[in-house]
Amino acid sequence: MDLPSLTNPCSTTATLTSDESLDHRFSVLKKTNQQTRQLNFCLFNPDKDRVDIWLHNLESHLTQCKTIKMKLPFRFTDNLMISMSHIFYKLHTLHELKVSANGSKHVSDKGLIVLNKSLSKLHRLEKLKLDFSRCQQITNKGLVNLGQSIYRLQNLTSLSLTFSACEKITNDGLTKLSQRIAKLPQLKKLNLIFSNCNEITDEGVIRLSQSLSNLTTLHDMTLKFYRCSLTDKSLISTGESISKLKPLRRLSLTFSSGIKTGHKGISAEGLQALSKGLDDLPNLESLAIKFGWSDTLSDEGLASLNKGLLSLKNLKALQLGFYYCDGITDLGVKSLTSNISELKKLEAFKINLWTCNSITKNSFLNLGFEIAKVPSLKNAQFASETYGWLSFNNKSSLLRFATGLFLQKFGKNILGKKSLMLIFIGLALLLVFWPSVTRCLF
Repeated sequence: MDLPSLTNPCSTTATLTSDESLDHRFSVLKKTNQQTRQLNFCLFNPDKDRVDIWLHNLESHLTQCKTIKMKLPFRFTDNLMISMSHIFYKLHTLHELKVSANGSKHVSDKGLIVLNKSLSKLHRLEKLKLDFSRCQQITNKGLVNLGQSIYRLQNLTSLSLTFSACEKITNDGLTKLSQRIAKLPQLKKLNLIFSNCNEITDEGVIRLSQSLSNLTTLHDMTLKFYRCSLTDKSLISTGESISKLKPLRRLSLTFSSGIKTGHKGISAEGLQALSKGLDDLPNLESLAIKFGWSDTLSDEGLASLNKGLLSLKNLKALQLGFYYCDGITDLGVKSLTSNISELKKLEAFKINLWTCNSITKNSFLNLGFEIAKVPSLKNAQFASETYGWLSFNNKSSLLRFATGLFLQKFGKNILGKKSLMLIFIGLALLLVFWPSVTRCLF
């Protein structure tokens, strides 16, 4: 059977998810001499040699391509990246590029550096997303070289770089990368994810935040340093930096004190500084702040954070996370959400209290009633080991949950005290037989 001809050669999208789709697609391209504007390339178990050959054959059909998304988790190699880079080098019309090599053991600085050379030639590129999570052969050398290439992409408006669990990356690599990123004049969206990079400490985050304070065009920023050994110094520097980013509308921050050791980590001092930085972001509409492995985080810190949150009058979405933060109690959660109804535009609220061992059901009782007071609320989510994930799509379901907890608590207190129990039973009987009693008396 003949393959279908494609009548509009300049507006097609090719989505390739298997070796069979590769063969079919190339057969169509050969027959029609078609140009592909967008290529979605997602393979989980590809034949590496066939992919390499196919990429080479595809080259002439991508001269007008504007978007390429390549995802080969666990299967990327340096040789494949080199072949891929030879194609990218010639795609002068490319506006968006996404490459994911998540978990690939055979990707190193060698492949990344070759990719960087081709990137530096893509002067029209506006959106770039690279994910090299768990590619443990990548070092500072590859990261610094990446920064030098990115610096040449002066039209970039969106940049996302993920190097989670790349254990050879240190403060030096992060610092030099951030210095180059800070010189992108049109950048509006920035995601930097370096979670589980054990060699990154306060020094790297401080230098990063100092560089990023120059990006006054940013509307959307995400910084993730989960399970890195950070202290209040990182939060203080970040608070000072974000206060200069007035146009910010979306902000997501994840910090961690690393594995709990009892050392001086993130405390009230850091949260107070971060809260002060939030005061200067009048346009913020979405905020996510998450902390992990911070046993020095206290109720006092949550009270300080509350002050910053209440200053965000345009906030529509709020997400808070406290993983393995044993220092916070019910009192802290209550302080954190105090007067949250003042956020008149808030539509979505999410809080994660997983493995916070000092938190009881009282916190969720309070959360239910307090969050339900928010005028514009549309949905809410709570998480803990006791309840798992709880989702509420309206205020009524949230109030029913809180009321149920209240009745449980009330009943438990009553049953725990015999005298009060007897009074309760007596009042109930009186209400039942009150009409008969009144007839006898009058």
